[in-house]
Amino acid sequence: SDDYKNDNYASLTVDLGENYFMDKFVAYVASAYNKSVGIEAPSKVSVFVSEDNENWTEAGSVTPEDVTNVSCIAATVELDKSVYGRYIQFRFESNVSWIFLSEVCAYEGEAYELPVEPEYILGDVDNNKTVDSVDYLLVKRACFKTYTLSQEEELRANVNRDNTIDSTDYLLVKRIAFGTYTAE
Repeated sequence: SDDYKNDNYASLTVDLGENYFMDKFVAYVASAYNKSVGIEAPSKVSVFVSEDNENWTEAGSVTPEDVTNVSCIAATVELDKSVYGRYIQFRFESNVSWIFLSEVCAYEGEAYELPVEPEYILGDVDNNKTVDSVDYLLVKRACFKTYTLSQEEELRANVNRDNTIDSTDYLLVKRIAFGTYTAE
């Protein structure tokens, strides 16, 4: 398919309906037992997880051990530490024309405490719970290198979340202060 040609992999995405901790994934794929009809095991099976179906993190990958004595084999990715997500994407790379997939499984893993994002208002550089002219003045001064923001101030000033305090952040903070932009 064009997707496979563009991405160099075929994929299957599963929505679990809510977030889970998971530590084992299995994709049951056809093996070289089916070689006479152009089917072999994929050269690589990778598993990615996401909480929002947009930002993906690779959980792990495996090269299935292809065999000729059974039609279907398990490509298993086992993790030392659970990953957290709602969406699972199995990605399959192959050197042959066809990839056959019979079933995919995800196993619930041990839960752990997720890191908590600090609560703050984007643009509220001085952390007074409102975005005002003082905030955009601080960002402007930081852009001109006449003021050095603390690490916490940088988090609040980096409105476009590109890890650089620049004129774009200054304009966004100013727009927030004037009520013409809402940071998410």
